[in-house]
Amino acid sequence: MIVLDYWTIFFLDLTVLLGCLVAMLRFGRLTALHPASLYFFFHGYTFTFRLFQLANGAPTLFEAWALQFSPITPAEIQRASFVSLVALIVMTLVWLFLSRRRQEIPVSNLNSHNFRPFSERLMWMILVFTLPVGLIAFIVLRGPIFSGDPSASLSVWATSSYLISMYQWFGISLLALIYYYGFRPLLIIPLIIYLILGLLTFPFRMMVIVPGLFVVFVYLRRKEVRWPSWRLALPLSLMILLFVSGKELGPILRQGDLEGAWNLLTGRITQMRVGTHGDAMFMDQMAVALSQIDERGQLYYGRTYLNLLLLPIPRALWPEKPGLADWQKEIQTARRPTGDMGAIVTALGEAYANFGYAGILLYSVFIGWLLNTLYNNMFQAPYYSVVNFWSLCVYALLIQVFRDGLVSFFTFQVTTLMPLTMITILHLIVLRSRRSIRGNVKSWATIFDRPNTYIDEEGHTRHRIASAFASLRTR
Repeated sequence: MIVLDYWTIFFLDLTVLLGCLVAMLRFGRLTALHPASLYFFFHGYTFTFRLFQLANGAPTLFEAWALQFSPITPAEIQRASFVSLVALIVMTLVWLFLSRRRQEIPVSNLNSHNFRPFSERLMWMILVFTLPVGLIAFIVLRGPIFSGDPSASLSVWATSSYLISMYQWFGISLLALIYYYGFRPLLIIPLIIYLILGLLTFPFRMMVIVPGLFVVFVYLRRKEVRWPSWRLALPLSLMILLFVSGKELGPILRQGDLEGAWNLLTGRITQMRVGTHGDAMFMDQMAVALSQIDERGQLYYGRTYLNLLLLPIPRALWPEKPGLADWQKEIQTARRPTGDMGAIVTALGEAYANFGYAGILLYSVFIGWLLNTLYNNMFQAPYYSVVNFWSLCVYALLIQVFRDGLVSFFTFQVTTLMPLTMITILHLIVLRSRRSIRGNVKSWATIFDRPNTYIDEEGHTRHRIASAFASLRTR
């Protein structure tokens, strides 16, 4: 196989990325909320920018420890780049094709009653529990646990996903209120305080970034704008800096060391720019995963997702419970211990581990179609609809899903966004459609309402039993 130099691969990647971007802008009606925008950003950061760093002499993964580990080879980088380009092209073609089909559907024929409405009453049935419980957990439990206080009596439960999720309930519940009531100071100020305190004490930066992304997407959806305005420059910049600074920023700020925090931030920016930081090496980690899967000589055929069935079981009750990333430890080697280091294989690496190159194509087509369907339903539905609410929840997680794989979609739904997920599920269970005698959806009601009614063609509520007796009397 011919191995190209890094500059050639970079310009090839950049050309394809810009070509896909221009095609979506010209023919795909690209917006900030279109899934293509998020995927282009992910590809540009993970692959294009990394290739630029490597072309400028950045070391590859393990290169600094070449005596102990096996560095990534240029051939592995080239294969990872070509795999990512195939996925990018396929998804772009799917979005362009579906965009042309969407133009043929007249918007005037859409009936807003077909979309399940978002109910304030059902929202509060969840928040009346998650708000106070989350606030108590946030204040009472979180401090002693994450400060390492040995007096904390929760033992192995201290790091349980159930408790970690509970600490976030208050802030995540505020997101539902902001979605419904808008950007009121009474809601924004507590959320800002929550995020600041979360930054100081949470060891997981995504627990602060995900709420921030959700608020940004709610703003775009409420304002019905195609692209962000200058007002979003500050929150987006803060989230980028938070991602760059990593998990060490919180403990330094908690100690009041502002100079140390500034040095950390500037140092991380330098490392990200020259490509020596671990978060700049996602492409390298994916390249290693592809090689390790080949060395193993056997694909998983979906078995990487089986441990999701064990997710509800607390690890405190089953300390030996299999982990969601155990398959990465199966493919690691002594010279490349990627599983122990928690390497990021990306969703493309996950697809390759299950179905090989066919998995890359299937993943690209499936994800492109699924996200495009979600996008269409979101914009065809009213703002106060369940599909719009849940779509914004999904959008807040997409970057994480592209980076970590489809497994993270399920884990973040039931952990970080648990209150929002509970609200969505409650709507799906409780709300039912009320239809006319022709079967068209006329309105929605809850299961607590009388089930023997329907809406006639004149918009009046009729009782099915009374109508049946009336029809018998006329015979």
